[in-house]
Amino acid sequence: MKHLLILLLFFIPFWVSAQTLSTFSGQVSDNKNGEFIENVSLWVESIQLGTLTDINGDFILHLPTGKYNVAFSSPGYYSKTIEVLLAENYQLTIKLDREKKDSRKKISTAQSRKIQNIKIDYSSKKVLSENINANKSSDVLPVLE
Repeated sequence: MKHLLILLLFFIPFWVSAQTLSTFSGQVSDNKNGEFIENVSLWVESIQLGTLTDINGDFILHLPTGKYNVAFSSPGYYSKTIEVLLAENYQLTIKLDREKKDSRKKISTAQSRKIQNIKIDYSSKKVLSENINANKSSDVLPVLE
């Protein structure tokens, strides 16, 4: 029993260090004009985790150490996926290229159609920030019910 306890005490530091999180952060900007891009989606498929850039193009993710493919996408820009090896905190700048606008002329046609009025039911509910904070969860659905 004493040997088992010593063995467990030996492996606990390794197990704890294997669970450490690294910070993956940086900025996303336009490759042509250097302007920071707001609301760029970052997605790590392997662990189903993502975030958005803020108004300054900044992002931050806390991930377990490891190797990840991180996808960056934003409307009007070509998506970019990079491979990141996190062994410690990691910071980088990503530059996205704008999608090229279709230079071909588009031909529009119009047809006469009957317009129907459709009644759509909806509901609204006032939610206070105190209710969301009291929930202590990223799932706001219980607050809305």
